[in-house]
Amino acid sequence: MLVDLIAARQDPGKLAASQGRFLAMNGRVWGPDGNEFIAVGANLGTDNAFDWKGTASGHAADAVTWGWNCIRLNLLATDSISFSYLASHTLTQSLNYLDGIITQYTSLGIVVMLEAHDDPSSDGVRATVESKMVTFWTAAATKWKGNPYVWYNLINEPKHVNSRWVAIHLMLGRAVRAAGANAPIVVDAPISGQDGGSDYDPANLFGYDPTMAAAVHAELGNVILSLHAYGWYHMSVGGLTSYIQSVRASGVTPFIGEFGYRWDPGGASDYVTNYPAALSVFAVAPLLSVGITIWHGTHGDNYSVTANGSAFWNVVPGASTLAGTNFSDFGIKMWTFTHPEYVDPTS
Repeated sequence: MLVDLIAARQDPGKLAASQGRFLAMNGRVWGPDGNEFIAVGANLGTDNAFDWKGTASGHAADAVTWGWNCIRLNLLATDSISFSYLASHTLTQSLNYLDGIITQYTSLGIVVMLEAHDDPSSDGVRATVESKMVTFWTAAATKWKGNPYVWYNLINEPKHVNSRWVAIHLMLGRAVRAAGANAPIVVDAPISGQDGGSDYDPANLFGYDPTMAAAVHAELGNVILSLHAYGWYHMSVGGLTSYIQSVRASGVTPFIGEFGYRWDPGGASDYVTNYPAALSVFAVAPLLSVGITIWHGTHGDNYSVTANGSAFWNVVPGASTLAGTNFSDFGIKMWTFTHPEYVDPTS
């Protein structure tokens, strides 16, 4: 894109500031103030998806207290799943509902990364679901194209690989760009976000292959590659470091859109991979200035920052209880990530 050719000859921070937007290029993100922007926050639910312990609505100030500057807002972009908001509401009603949440957070300078949790590979007829996703992203980009704090995470953990992975992101991303939105587009890595590449199957390409995310970025511009770090392939500090460096070497900006582990480790067989992977994220992200959003702030799957699996706003640092809970082990690590001066009174 022309903007990338221009930016290659300029300071990208100055370019982002002059255009009043967020700009992902050369492996980094620059904000509207011209400074590097490192997104830190959490996945949060809506009435549309993952609202078991509450939703993001009404808790922007709590996000600020946590030190977050970004949320990954989980939603369903189609009516293909029965509990989708769109199964019982119009698209206009859905967008208006989301707009209420977006206004709360972006007014406080928090990026809202809209994230579609639809799965065209299993949610009915693939072509139909993909077409409905194009309709949603066209409408969403049209509505929020004037708000640089709204980003577009096109499809959660796509099952697609290689050329099909590129094709679906170009299909959805073209809809966003055609509607006039130039904010960052976030693409989840192949192999359900895990980016197993040839480690999973010799025929599979990694997301940092020149024909993958870099090709999407070359056409759409302002593209971020999101890894879901649950320890399948990039569990160690060294492995994650190498992965981040490979993404940046391809010219694409890396991001970790999901990671975490349960507060009740005895109830999860994947704890043995999730825990060391999370430790690697907490170690590598600050050293390499990589953005992160934890899984999860409001879900009911016990990947929680609280000691009983409740919502993120139920924790007060230094207090023994609030609404019957305190920090989970994961919560302590996330709180100290954004508040390095904090000393856990229970440690």
